[in-house]
Amino acid sequence: MVAAGTSQIAAAHSGELAAVVIVDFVADRDLSIPREAGSDEGLWARLRQSARRVGTRAVFPSKVRGEILDDHTPFARAGVPAIDLIDFTYPHFHRTSDTLDKVSAQSLDRVGETLVDMLGRLARATCRRA
Repeated sequence: MVAAGTSQIAAAHSGELAAVVIVDFVADRDLSIPREAGSDEGLWARLRQSARRVGTRAVFPSKVRGEILDDHTPFARAGVPAIDLIDFTYPHFHRTSDTLDKVSAQSLDRVGETLVDMLGRLARATCRRA
């Protein structure tokens, strides 16, 4: 589901962005985040490279799941490389059963470590020095 202001933010700022990463449902105890079909393949490849470097590759399998409309969609449509990290199989998705006993700090850490590596490398590759 695309949040109310995401389309406006994408329209106003897409020219300023090198990439967009949406992080959603990434603390499942049984975490598996395949590439969502609407996510940018090149940016996803960078994510998988980072996962390999930090030892979290199993969290990001090479398979592809169907496209969903989410907060990355307006950015992708505006030409910004965007990926949506979302565990499609999280059984408590938007339910009252989505409580802290269903999530894992280790899963959250694995995603975080991967993103720290990927975003750091992306920043060094795209940010201009003054």
